[in-house]
Parts: sequence; C-alpha cells; structure tokens
Amino acid sequence: MKNEIDNLFNDKNILFSEDDIQLSITSLHIALKAYFSTYYCFKGLFDNVCYYNDSLENDIFKDIPKEYFLVELEHREYHKQYIECILHFQHFAELVCKGFLYDESKYLIYPCINKSEENSISESCLLKKYIDGNEDDIKNYESLLKKLVYLRNSVWHRGLEIYNYDTLDIFVGKYILPFVNNVLKHPKYKTSLHLWKYKDTPYDKDPLILILKHFKDEDYDRKKVALLKELCRATYNIPYWNNKMFWEINYAQNYAKLVEEQASIAAKGNYFPNSNGELKVLNCPVCNIKSLIIYEEVEFKYEYDENGMYPVDIEYSYPVEVKCECCSFELYRNDIEDVSKYEIEGINYW
Repeated sequence: MKNEIDNLFNDKNILFSEDDIQLSITSLHIALKAYFSTYYCFKGLFDNVCYYNDSLENDIFKDIPKEYFLVELEHREYHKQYIECILHFQHFAELVCKGFLYDESKYLIYPCINKSEENSISESCLLKKYIDGNEDDIKNYESLLKKLVYLRNSVWHRGLEIYNYDTLDIFVGKYILPFVNNVLKHPKYKTSLHLWKYKDTPYDKDPLILILKHFKDEDYDRKKVALLKELCRATYNIPYWNNKMFWEINYAQNYAKLVEEQASIAAKGNYFPNSNGELKVLNCPVCNIKSLIIYEEVEFKYEYDENGMYPVDIEYSYPVEVKCECCSFELYRNDIEDVSKYEIEGINYW
C-alpha cells in the first residue's frame, strides 16, 4: 500500500512547484471570501448577533444562554466561515514570510529557533526589509502573526475555540487587512490582483478600501461593516460575462436579458405583491443588472362577517428585503435599518 501511494504522488503528477505566490494568493482569496460571508451567515437574523455581542458588555444578559441569541443553523455556518477565515489568513501570512525568506537564501532557517545560528534570520528583520512600516507597525505585525498561529492551532489541531462575530470582525478589519494591504504593495505581489480581487463594480468607492478606512478612522460600527462585507461578498459572484469586454462585443446582452427576465418573473410570482400589484425590480448596486427585487411587507384591510375576518385589500406596504437574482447581493431591513446614513451610492431602499 505504501508503494502504491508513493507512486500515486510521484513528481510527474505535481501541478506546480515552488510557486509560492499563486498558492499564498489562493489562500488569501479563500480567507477574504470567508470573512466577507460572515454577515451573510446571519442574514435576516442579524439582530440576534447584535443582541448577543452587546450582551457580553451588559450584566443584565449574563444568565441568558447563547442559544437564545444564535439559531443553530446560522451558528454552524458562522463556524465554517470563521475556520476558513483563520486557517487561510494564517496560511497566506506563513507563505508570504517563507517566500520573502526564500528570496534571501534557500538555506536560511525559518522560523528562527536559535538566534545564535549563523544561517538564520529573525521574523522582525524579514518584515522590516520587505514590508513598509515603522517600528511600531513591525511589532504589531509580529504580534499579529503569532496570534494567527495560535488561532489556527486552536481550531485546526485542537478544535477548542470559535470567537464571536465582533471579535473576528475587529481582528480582521483592524489588524489583518492592513497587513495584507502592505504585503500586496510589494512588487512581488503587485501583479497578483486578478488572483484574489473581486471584479470591478459600478459604484465609485471600493468597499474593501472603505472597510480599511473605517477601522483606521472610525469607531467600530457593526452594521456598516456588515453592509460593506456584503457588497464585497456579492461582487465575487458577478458572472464572468458581466465585464466591459463582453459588453463591447455584444456577448453579455443576451445573458443579462435572461437574468432580468428571471427577476421579473420572480417579482410577479411573489405571493404578497405590493400595493401596485407587483414587486419593484431595480438595478443592482453590485452587478448593475436590473435584477434586484425589493421584497415588501404587506398590511391588509380586513372585513368581518359571520365566518370571521378576511382580507379585502392592501392597506399599505413597505420594503423589508432586497435580493439580486444575478449576483446574490442581499440585505434585510431589520438587519441594517438605515443604509442611507453610510453614504454608499445607489444603496437606499427602506
């Protein structure tokens, strides 16, 4: 059996070798998608996350079990995204450091276990040489990498800990993303944009840059970051045909028409239309296709007879959810009540 397995994994079956950039960027891509999906795990039930995280700071909730706040299905989905996020950010960071080390010499030792050894280099020296930043930045990056290793081990080797939504949000937004951003400025990684970045979007401001700016300049706003993460998550789902080249050669038009027809059918087939008889369909702020359905809550007028109460007309309706049939962008009113205050162009539904 050992020989059979060894033969199966012989050198001729290696897909690529010594291409640390591609594999590290693949891990970055997976980690970012997982982080951006952490709001989507709780869509429509985000209030539960808010109440739970707020309860950690409020003694009046201390005797209420976690299960009261977190629905099991969403809880498990968050576990998956958390694990993907931590494992692959750590893998990205490790391969980055090893790649920089390899550039120094094939024979240097990593990590540096014995600083007195001749052929060794400290992590701080490596970071100082290859990543922009002052002394404080380098110290913070060293602490970040150690913490990432600890968190990776806690879920991968021991299965011990899953931290809550706010903790992961702040850890990634305030500490990991600035490190990633600095790494990607290095010439070695500048050409890898297409391997990890989502497609261009119709709105002017890049939501990932807005996340970085938020954690740098503002107090943490859980709902604003959730909105920005959802924009990023959905952008990864923009279809391959929805790009400038395919529109210019009239290739994308037929696909867009099919998606728009699908959205129109879904809107008309909804059981609870709005007061005008059908749901609105708007251009999506992510993919720019007219496939964003505005779902509404309906209040009926009722009449009574000897058989009881029955609806006779729609009294009024109001939007409660938006969902794109093309890229899957999705928001709920009870999750993020006032999206307009975040001043992101084209997003104001309630």
